[in-house]
Amino acid sequence: QFGLLQAEIALSAGQAPQALALLRGAPQSRFDNAGSSVSSRPELVLGAQAAIMGRQGAELVKATQMLQNRVATHPRDALAWQLLATAYGAQGQTMRAIRADAEVRVAALDYAAALDRFKAAQQLVRQSGAGQGAADHIEASILDTRRRQIESLLQRTQQGGAKTTHVKAVQHAGGRPEHQSVDAKQKQSQGDDGHGECQHHQNRSQQHVQQPND
Repeated sequence: QFGLLQAEIALSAGQAPQALALLRGAPQSRFDNAGSSVSSRPELVLGAQAAIMGRQGAELVKATQMLQNRVATHPRDALAWQLLATAYGAQGQTMRAIRADAEVRVAALDYAAALDRFKAAQQLVRQSGAGQGAADHIEASILDTRRRQIESLLQRTQQGGAKTTHVKAVQHAGGRPEHQSVDAKQKQSQGDDGHGECQHHQNRSQQHVQQPND
């Protein structure tokens, strides 16, 4: 914990290399092993922030890989998605950055904003001619799947909201509450954002990502 505190102080002072060095030297730290999950979320967040601030190629790639691991197992971690979006952007991977930003909105249950971001990423693919390589093709497929999933989820949410409004109006007017389960069904539909279905595609995409040189 003391090492993490020192790293946080160094990062606050704008000393990214020192923060990364302190993280590596912290007891039981696994931040230097890009292929593993870090020992704690605070360690991941600090390390990713330092790598992004320092913009050093190798450190940025390590942080990106660990953030990918994090969102793969914790798809509702909005901060991890936000850091991943920033890391992608720092490496010039604009399409992936926009998709990660869309997932931030999904984690916050802002499906309308998420849908806008997914559509923006697809528009970028069409305009730039991306999607020719294996990794880009997989990423484009993920974009299409996620857009359709969130589009469907948004429609269900809106329909559920309309039904809830109708039920409340009927009850207020003295009608029978036959549809009291509507709110519960709506909440259940909000939790089904389709991350599980896309996970195997995401793993394939990560395997094809070309890592930048140091």
